[in-house]
Amino acid sequence: VEMETIKLANADDLAGKADVVVATDEKYFIITDDGMVYLKPEYRGAVGTQQANSSMGKYCASDMGAGKVGSKNGELPEEIIIPEMIGETPVNSLANATFGFNTAVKRVKLPSCITKIPNFCFYATTQLEAVTGTENVTEIGNSAFLQSNIRQAIFPKLAKLGTNAFSGCALLCVADIGNVDSVPGGCFSSCIRLYTVRNGSNVANVGQAAF
Repeated sequence: VEMETIKLANADDLAGKADVVVATDEKYFIITDDGMVYLKPEYRGAVGTQQANSSMGKYCASDMGAGKVGSKNGELPEEIIIPEMIGETPVNSLANATFGFNTAVKRVKLPSCITKIPNFCFYATTQLEAVTGTENVTEIGNSAFLQSNIRQAIFPKLAKLGTNAFSGCALLCVADIGNVDSVPGGCFSSCIRLYTVRNGSNVANVGQAAF
């Protein structure tokens, strides 16, 4: 199956362009001592009362100050590159719901050190088109891309998929799910444009409403 692959330039090529941010820019991002990257509260997606009481809301809103949630969410650039290091701290993970409910970001490039897309990481990212740099990702968490607008999901080394990982991704056309042996419930439900799913091993289990 032929498909168009969305590619990102490297950070050096993009230096100085206003619409691209490398995550070392402390205006947007914070990194913990153990290397977890997350957005500052004011740049995280806004969640309503009902959502705040959900499992996603607990990830996304529990440590946000009043009046800050989503107040600058739309000011994030369309393209974000997360580097191998921020300052002197090596990046090794993304926080749960890092880009949840984001309304601006279209493309995210991950560093090679990222091996897991955590729960709700790109939940309801309404402008998201592509996540690249996924060559070393072996696990995708629950609802990681739920109701996002990602077009391609290319994870050639994937070994584990969470429930509802791509549920409701209405624009998703192609998925490479690596070597997973189980496709859990709801994983690709309501992916109405999905026409190709690649897998390098024999899938032994397909959950309820997986497709």
